[in-house]
Amino acid sequence: TDINTWLGAAAGTYGYEWGFSSNWSKGSVPTSSSKVIIPATAKAPSLDLASQAATVTIEAGGVLNGGAGTVLTISGGPASNGGVGSWNNSGTFNPESSTVVFDYTEATIDGSTTFNNLTINSGKALTPQSASAIRIGGIFSNSGTLNSHLFNNTVDYFGDNQSVVSPGGSSSAYYNLNLSGSGTKTMPATAMSILGDFTVDG
Repeated sequence: TDINTWLGAAAGTYGYEWGFSSNWSKGSVPTSSSKVIIPATAKAPSLDLASQAATVTIEAGGVLNGGAGTVLTISGGPASNGGVGSWNNSGTFNPESSTVVFDYTEATIDGSTTFNNLTINSGKALTPQSASAIRIGGIFSNSGTLNSHLFNNTVDYFGDNQSVVSPGGSSSAYYNLNLSGSGTKTMPATAMSILGDFTVDG
């Protein structure tokens, strides 16, 4: 099993970098088949410009830093990874100006996470789990499907002048939708539903 746990053994010019092989339990940088685990540590990793993982688990007390203009692509999930969800966050993700891309047909997300840019690739799907919260401060690019209608979860657009994206799929619906932050929020042109609460704040 390709479990690769963050060690935080070596710092570089930009701090404890994802791309240093000595920072990982396998002695190699995570690939698209790696189950990445970020434990509680004072030496939190910062993403490379292009980083990969099959799944990412940020444990309680763990921190993952997005960095400037980085892209993290998630390519796995429960069906291919022994029950491990695609993104499991019990700690902290500091998004900065990063983009997280989901590139898997049965991707899942659990916990509460603040993203900058969030992308679902064409033909792929992301299912927020029960009680999960997705906060988007930048751009949500959805060329696939956000199965936000299946469980009681919340999606919050909290940035400035954002476009609210239709979830897509056979039941294009948000469960709980929050609009916060500043500027103008533009709703999608295509029909969609809200199953739970719709909140506008700010």
